Order: sequence, then structure tokens, then C-alpha cells
Amino acid sequence: MQPRQEIRSPIRWQVQIRAESGLRSFGYLVDLSAGGCCIEAAEKAPRIGSKVILRPEGLDGLTAKVQWASGRQFGAAFDRPIYGPVLEHFVRKHATLAPLITLA
Repeated sequence: MQPRQEIRSPIRWQVQIRAESGLRSFGYLVDLSAGGCCIEAAEKAPRIGSKVILRPEGLDGLTAKVQWASGRQFGAAFDRPIYGPVLEHFVRKHATLAPLITLA
């Protein structure tokens, strides 16, 4: 596994996860970059090295390879990067709000 080359943007976007075996589960994309993402799965994460098809709500499938897994979270590298302006649109539409910090 190589270190990340891109900064990932925090998002919250429901996704269907289809494993190589054909099993389907659901989860949420929790961060996204042109080359990959982190997913919090509703069930156990797929095994490292396996191929998955990710179908975010309202989008066609993105093929990816699982790079790491820990509990129900896993990181996946896309087979083809997401085009920059499309990525920016996704991030704007599904961005999570950072907690507000109040000074006492």
C-alpha cells in the first residue's frame, strides 16, 4: 500500500457496497478524494485486496480495491480517478459540517 497522494474531503453519502462474491451491503462514504475514499460499512468491511463496486446514492458504480480495513471502516482506491469538477460537486453536495468551536 502506498501513502495517499491527495487530501480527502469529509463527506456523508450513503453508498451500496457490492463485494466480489456478489454480496451487497450498505454504508456511508465518510471522506472522498479523486483517487479513493473511506467507507463506514453497516456490517463487516470487505477483506484487504478485494475488488468492490461502490454505488453512492444517485450515481453509477465506482470500481475500487480495498487498501485497508479496521472494524467496519475501510479505505478503497478507485480504478479510475474521479474527474476534478465532478469531485468538487460531490464534496459540496455531501460535505459534513465541522463542529463549531466556541471560545469561553
